[in-house]
Amino acid sequence: MPSTNYDIDARNDPLFLEYERARDLIPTQDWRRGLEELERLSHQGSIMSILFVADAMRVGSMYEPDLPGAEAWYKVAEKSGSVRGTFGLGLTYLRMGRIAEARRKLEEAISKNYPPAFNALAGIYFRGDGAAQDLQRARDLWRKGASLGHLPARRNLLAQQLRGRYGVLDFIAGVISFVPTIASIVSTRLKNPYTDLLR
Repeated sequence: MPSTNYDIDARNDPLFLEYERARDLIPTQDWRRGLEELERLSHQGSIMSILFVADAMRVGSMYEPDLPGAEAWYKVAEKSGSVRGTFGLGLTYLRMGRIAEARRKLEEAISKNYPPAFNALAGIYFRGDGAAQDLQRARDLWRKGASLGHLPARRNLLAQQLRGRYGVLDFIAGVISFVPTIASIVSTRLKNPYTDLLR
């Protein structure tokens, strides 16, 4: 299996510094200018800008929700070799109710060792989207994602452990890992809120 693919798109984006400057305008009063710059950079091939625009379209942040638009941009990213683009397609198909396609894309991202995909696929099994609920498969996926350092997977596994869903030993493990997990999430958010560790 290849090495873990955290933040690989950021490392490979030749326009990353321009992307960061535009992205840093988003939480300010100049957010519209930042968004226009991210759109311009997307058309110039900045993978991080493409992913930012696609994410915003998928969740309806700064845009009206536009799932077909998000799908189109994620496909551009995926075609450029972005595993996060594949992951984004999985999330988009999930929102569209195209569960079988969502699973395929998330499994493809897992095959490329992209930890956020373990967490997203675990959620599908946990909720029983498109099939019977499978709590054991969800736990296994959360554990794998957590073992790769993915913080939302750790948080979601911890939440189920503390509810006693997986038995006494897992409950004890959850109690022991509660403070370190929360500390890791807070510390990472402060250092780099855009990292794939939190995606």
